[in-house]
Amino acid sequence: MENKKITVDIFSDFTCPFCYMGKKNLYDAINNLNAKDIVEINYRAYELDENASKNSSVLKYDYMQEQEPNKPLGLIMAETREVIDQGKDLGLDLNYDIMLTGNTNTAHRLAKYAKTKGKEEEFINKVFEAYFTKGLNLNKEEELLKIIEEVGLNREEAKKIIDSKDFSDDVAQDKYDAFQYQVQSIPFFLFDKRYGASGKQDVKTFEEAIKKLADFHEIDLP
Repeated sequence: MENKKITVDIFSDFTCPFCYMGKKNLYDAINNLNAKDIVEINYRAYELDENASKNSSVLKYDYMQEQEPNKPLGLIMAETREVIDQGKDLGLDLNYDIMLTGNTNTAHRLAKYAKTKGKEEEFINKVFEAYFTKGLNLNKEEELLKIIEEVGLNREEAKKIIDSKDFSDDVAQDKYDAFQYQVQSIPFFLFDKRYGASGKQDVKTFEEAIKKLADFHEIDLP
């Protein structure tokens, strides 16, 4: 008998707080339904700013003020507080005081490498946490290599990937697929390659989607 599964493609970027929160909500829904064995997650790279500097990084608050020079920093911080509070409600620490800008291409390529070793989810989780909580500098290869080692992957292999263009085609394919699926904002969740939902969504929404798709596939939830 065919092993039926619900597939969920997640288009996201490492600097997107709502991607971090949306992923948490999806996994909470899966755990609540004991549906881990019937839901297959596919992480898809989506670069919010392909032209972001790969060399210099600045504090996120400074960057935000540069983007909106006429808006007082106090107002920017107040608006950000709403995002921080949303994260806190989910048990996520969004530390904007030390958060940095960065180019995410290398991290996405390393995630593709991690996938070939069965470590994609663990690597992605650690990058999200390090970026939003610990001030990870995505432009510093040493900091990314530290995460590579933390998940049990080969440092030298990863270093070669960073220095090359390996897995660039995989990232480019995700970009093409995002265009094909008309992804205009992230996070974007694509269920069974047919039904899309943008935004972080809440746990109940994900639970209902999984239940409906399980029923459609005639999959019995535990």
